[in-house]
Amino acid sequence: MESKKMLRHRANAINSDRKAIDPLLRHSQIIEDIDDETKVFGYYIRKQTTGIKTYFISRDKIKSYWAPVFLSFWILLYYGIAIPAFHQLPNSLSYQDEILHKDRFIAERAEVHLHKITEIGPRVVGSVENEVMTIAYLKEQFRKLKDEAKSFYKIEYDLQVASGSYIHWKMINSYQGVQNFIIKIGPKNTNSTSYLLVNSHFDSVPRGPGAGDDGVMVSVMLEVLRVLSQSPHHLNNPVIFLFNGAEENPLQGSHAFVTRHKWARHARALINLDSAGSGGREILFQSGPNHPWLMKLYKASVPHPFASTVAEEMFERHFIPSDTDFRIFRDYGKIPGLDMAHQYNGYVYHTRYDRPKIITRNTLQNTGDNVLALVRAIANSTELEDTEKFAAGHVVFYDIMGLFLVFYDESMGILLNIAVSLAAVAACICSTKVIASQVDLTVSELIKHITLTSGAQLLAVIVASVLCLLMALVLDGINVSMSWFTFSWLILGLYFCPSLFGMFIIPAMYFRFTRDVRLPIACRVKMLLNCHCILLVLITLTLTICHIRSAFVPMLSVLFYTISLIINLCTGFYKTSVVWMIPHTLVGIPPFLFFAYLSHGFFSTFIPMTGRFGDGVNPDLIIAAFTIVTSILIAGFTIPVFNLFKNPTAIAGVFFFINLLCIIFAVTPFAFPYTPETNVHRAAILNVRRTFRNEQNDIRRTETGYFMLPQDRRARSIIRLY
Repeated sequence: MESKKMLRHRANAINSDRKAIDPLLRHSQIIEDIDDETKVFGYYIRKQTTGIKTYFISRDKIKSYWAPVFLSFWILLYYGIAIPAFHQLPNSLSYQDEILHKDRFIAERAEVHLHKITEIGPRVVGSVENEVMTIAYLKEQFRKLKDEAKSFYKIEYDLQVASGSYIHWKMINSYQGVQNFIIKIGPKNTNSTSYLLVNSHFDSVPRGPGAGDDGVMVSVMLEVLRVLSQSPHHLNNPVIFLFNGAEENPLQGSHAFVTRHKWARHARALINLDSAGSGGREILFQSGPNHPWLMKLYKASVPHPFASTVAEEMFERHFIPSDTDFRIFRDYGKIPGLDMAHQYNGYVYHTRYDRPKIITRNTLQNTGDNVLALVRAIANSTELEDTEKFAAGHVVFYDIMGLFLVFYDESMGILLNIAVSLAAVAACICSTKVIASQVDLTVSELIKHITLTSGAQLLAVIVASVLCLLMALVLDGINVSMSWFTFSWLILGLYFCPSLFGMFIIPAMYFRFTRDVRLPIACRVKMLLNCHCILLVLITLTLTICHIRSAFVPMLSVLFYTISLIINLCTGFYKTSVVWMIPHTLVGIPPFLFFAYLSHGFFSTFIPMTGRFGDGVNPDLIIAAFTIVTSILIAGFTIPVFNLFKNPTAIAGVFFFINLLCIIFAVTPFAFPYTPETNVHRAAILNVRRTFRNEQNDIRRTETGYFMLPQDRRARSIIRLY
């Protein structure tokens, strides 16, 4: 048997032509005694795989039947972990549990309040239900609170009736005689002039029971008040509970309080509670501004965190067609605070289907636990006494799967983004050197391959984006937009499949038509992943330069890829053809779960919102844009790996086939986007009368008709059917 030295000498003597070297590659006796991977004139001579390897690998590629397993693994993570994490809620407490949990929020008590408030009916400003019946109920609850409160507390209320005017956006808003019901609780004989303000509104839209918006938050406030008033734990500073009687008009009650009420000048911090949905978890989507101590207390006290800087920046840039009292308190009262709202099941928002029965008791427990803990933390904090002393810039914040909160100030975020980006670039350079040591390429040839691979990856992202946007335009053009409004799973086929198809097919075609026997497919895939990493680094740095705090999203993707790269380089796995996939996959699980959790939340929020964007906006373009961003984050480091499987083009075929099936479904009547009571169509139809007069004020003619205000893309076409 020839020695390794003799083998290499013999191989160097062989012509580089494939026909000459193939017999050597197939001669098992010759290669029996060499290393697992020995380079001979640019080719890789390997031992015959034996044992467990035969079930996975064939000629340095993973056998094709493992590709569906690999794809199913990520799908199971999404449906088995990410989605349940988004919908997780604590077990609710009932009257029976109160004996053992005397200082806890009792969800059943809040649920009773919710039912009684909604039984009053729609509480439109100016109606008997709003001005008389709801106020009477709140007065009754105040009397019970005062009778049962601990002796060291002073509890008082005030019924405010106010008039005024202000500019909201570009509209002059005037009001007269709006009502607010305010309860203040604090220790007796206190000389504190620093109050915490907690706000929600009890008015509703016409014909709307207003269970989610905002009866549930009113109910939570009443139960929090009960727990505080009967708790043996003192509050260091008074707390004002503002039951706002005119929010839907819009925002008149908060303006009346903050500009005209005697207690308003003492409000140093705010917790605003609102809703754009009905049920689920409440998300913290606005903070401060410039008061990071509030986020510090939120992190330290809240047992069920759910917060996102991304949501804050989107709300501030008017991506969400709504507004809250937080704006009035911030702009007119200069009160820093936290803005929280329910956003799940926005289909019933501002409709007659916003009823208590669709709000689970667990939702009340989740929100009640958080609000109670947050009220205690802020009311007892030293920062409340002089909030301006702790005003120190914006923060970056986000929760990890609802388990805990991460937050840091904006300057720390900038440093972190830059540090991770530099580390990623350094790791990619080191990995390229390792690849260069394995292949028989000149420096110029290697640079050429890297440049072409970068171009292929950039083109893949562009093609994926174009396919998604083109799909949105085509569906809207044939008048079948919003087919996913009820059947949200259609988004996976209509938009994710074209996006993933584009991200996969371009590199696959590039690998196929630019084969180089000196550069194994494993090395080419590694280079492609590095190129995607550099692309995300550029995105991260660009967002950082633009002072967009949401830059932490691509930064996290870069961070975990860099960690996997460092592990592979340190262990030597990076020199193998397949084993390096194990650290790459395992380290890729946490960011995948986080981005899946984050994206599921945003799709759950924005799909119902597209029903009230108006007919001037193509909602499919919005969904397509979200899909593109999500695909880049979730699949950018996963899709290239499919090139390591045999017959990788079959994966592209699967994406194309699923997309075709969903298109067929979308264009049929089965994909009609609306369903009664759950996913309703919105269109405001008003009976109007116009009277025309001449210069002498004589009536020339009178016209009557219907004024139709479309609230989604399909409104006009549906109205024409009737």
